Amino acid sequence: MPAKFYGLANQFGVGCEIVTLDEEDWESRLKLAILSAWNSAEAVRPRLLEAAASQLAAGEAAYERLHRSLPCLHSGDIHEVPTLASIS
Repeated sequence: MPAKFYGLANQFGVGCEIVTLDEEDWESRLKLAILSAWNSAEAVRPRLLEAAASQLAAGEAAYERLHRSLPCLHSGDIHEVPTLASIS
């Protein structure tokens, strides 16, 4: 399983359960994970939305730091780097 998915599960916490296909009981674990997500959707929605907003803000801050750290962006040599908000 790619580490990316475990990282997302750690970041989002509730509402993001990893089920790998190499587990013997993956089918029953997948069914339980789906039922759990369905039954807890309203309760975990605010926390998931907060985690998503935090991830978006962190990404935009990273691009802003990159933009400030590259002098060529300020000299007019290339177009300004768009923010995530401007392309969504």
